[in-house]
Amino acid sequence: MKNFTKKLAAIVLGVLFALILLEAACQILYRVMVAPSLKAQQQNELHYYIPSDDARLSYQMKPGYSIRLENRRLAINKYGFRDDSDQTRFPATVALFGDSVPFGQGLDQSEMPSAQLQQLTGDSIKVINFGTCGYGLEELTAYLETKYDIYKPNKIYYFLNLNDFSRRNSIYEGGDNGLYRIYHRPFFKLPFF
Repeated sequence: MKNFTKKLAAIVLGVLFALILLEAACQILYRVMVAPSLKAQQQNELHYYIPSDDARLSYQMKPGYSIRLENRRLAINKYGFRDDSDQTRFPATVALFGDSVPFGQGLDQSEMPSAQLQQLTGDSIKVINFGTCGYGLEELTAYLETKYDIYKPNKIYYFLNLNDFSRRNSIYEGGDNGLYRIYHRPFFKLPFF
């Protein structure tokens, strides 16, 4: 029995030592390769996000950002919504809420779902884009809590995307293709790889 206990202890210590070495290697790899890449993405002029003051969100859209690229235009108003106008009071408002789908990822300002619906409704209803790329259900809830009072929409339509069920700090993370990790660096790097 003593021999078995010694062997088991040796195996456990060996595995623990191997994990520590592997974590150390991942820490080095992260600092040398991954961190500079994330920093470069964050500093790229096409990156329209900034760190959020709300820890539940990690990041948010950059207020007042505007860019034109390959015949596509993206504009974010001063409140951090994808909209051309800063006006907030309308007789009736409808919000399209969700992640990259209502946001209109990869689409011109005139092609995003809220703009298309705005063309159909005319001036009788203001359609607001409440979409932010990469947010899952937890972030979307926090986003709505912090942003609702700006426009106070009469109705909110949620665009469900299956990656909205992704959870931060878990193996199910990934709805934002790594955007979250630009602003929230993991302490242990081994699970990150």
